[in-house]
Amino acid sequence: KMKIVEREKVKKGIRLLFLIFFISFIFVFFHSFSKLDIQYFKNIKIFFLFLLILSSLFYIIFAGLSISFASFSFNKKVNPSFSIEILLSGYFLASITPFGSGGLPYQLFLLSRKKLSLGEGTFILYIFAFFKYLFLFSSLVLNLKFLTINKNAYIRMIFSYIILLIILMFIILLFLFIFPEEKLKFFPLKFEGNFKKILSFLFNELFNFKRVFIVFLKNPNYFLLSLLFAFKSFLSLVLIIPLIFFALGVKIEFFKIFLVSSFIYVLLLFSPSPGGIGYAEIISFFLISKNLESSLIPLIVFLWRFFSFYIFAFSGAFFILWRISKWKL
Repeated sequence: KMKIVEREKVKKGIRLLFLIFFISFIFVFFHSFSKLDIQYFKNIKIFFLFLLILSSLFYIIFAGLSISFASFSFNKKVNPSFSIEILLSGYFLASITPFGSGGLPYQLFLLSRKKLSLGEGTFILYIFAFFKYLFLFSSLVLNLKFLTINKNAYIRMIFSYIILLIILMFIILLFLFIFPEEKLKFFPLKFEGNFKKILSFLFNELFNFKRVFIVFLKNPNYFLLSLLFAFKSFLSLVLIIPLIFFALGVKIEFFKIFLVSSFIYVLLLFSPSPGGIGYAEIISFFLISKNLESSLIPLIVFLWRFFSFYIFAFSGAFFILWRISKWKL
């Protein structure tokens, strides 16, 4: 029996992730703490620190609620706690596999254990991803208007890429709705052997995806709730960087740093490294330092990655270990 995940590989992944986290901390300690004014630590704003922690928690809670409401529309009832486990597990596996490729298969596997077909599981993750791209597209439009980055050719390329992703998602949906299901069913029959079986399976799951999507649209309350919580989730994530500045008592232009923060997440879509490790730190340091001069920037980047990534990845690892012992994968 092939195992979806193995305990030893998960433990190795945890050790690797912890090592990267520890090296990041050491780097920040030796390159920043000697330059820091102690007043920033004496005058930490407890209120904003509390809001920072809440914002990190709300991101994952609202994301879980968004996925749950999407599932409620077709009576599968994926509860919020399980949705959160799906998201956190994906965070960990995406952080230790090339291009984050390990997260999706395991997430679909978890959903299958709740009796969701491949098509239904894909739909839930697809709709959340669609809302994410929509949010990032909106933030990118604001960035191009209010920040001095719109003349950069690389930025223009990213803008075009996100538009292309959104268009591609619409094309997939149009393909499913325009072509009659009766005609598409006969396409796999033109082939033989295992390839025929694979195509038949994939097309059946596409039809399941279509069926679930129609049901989703026929339930406007669930659609709007899923959209609302998805946007609240991404908003909470983008607020983490401004709240770190406020917690440390650094004076900033909130709207400007908010836009810089949202743009960082746009750039993370193009991360070549697992979980954006290394890449995320470099681009965030570059963008923040370009808009604000402060010796605190390395510390701010470290805290941002802790509250927006490492805490979720480590939590996901322990969820997976617990699931392995429970299901004996």
